[in-house]
Amino acid sequence: MSYNSLSGRIPSGHQLDTLSADNPALMYIGNNGLCGPPLQKNCSGNGTVVHPGSSNREFESLTFYFGLVLGLVAGLWSVFCTFLFKKTWRIAYFQLFDELCDRIYVYVVVKWASFTRKTDEE
Repeated sequence: MSYNSLSGRIPSGHQLDTLSADNPALMYIGNNGLCGPPLQKNCSGNGTVVHPGSSNREFESLTFYFGLVLGLVAGLWSVFCTFLFKKTWRIAYFQLFDELCDRIYVYVVVKWASFTRKTDEE
């Protein structure tokens, strides 16, 4: 558990004591935000922890979702424009889609007939 950038109060109890029986404080090295026993650093307040990089994380998630939406829109518009101007591609796509729907329909009907035949025999 060392050097994980953990922060907050260390839970009380003996669950974590079994990880390092000699000196339990050694397993928290590199986690300067931790406080409470077995460390010498006391916790102040009601246990609420302020994460120093939380605004940075919000910005990163915002940019991730912005990029995701932008990529989705650009991809859909490129496909839409291609189908708009290439009639042969549009026809081929819809023929493929119709064939796929037909195959799925036949598969479902055959499985359903097989299922009903098995239940009627029992």
